[in-house]
Amino acid sequence: MWTTVYVTTSGNSATKIEKILRDEGFLIKVKDSTYENKETLYEILVLEYEAKDAQEVLLEKGIL
Repeated sequence: MWTTVYVTTSGNSATKIEKILRDEGFLIKVKDSTYENKETLYEILVLEYEAKDAQEVLLEKGIL
């Protein structure tokens, strides 16, 4: 099961976070959705059992 660990409106931020987590060895999915034909949201997803560890990495890197 996949779970969201981060949401951003910036494609550049999504790419940066995806790279950080991949470099740390996490399996990553990026899901993008457009709402009301205005804004695109990028969800960074990891496997559910790795979510806490992924969030700790993001905290250590100063992202969360």
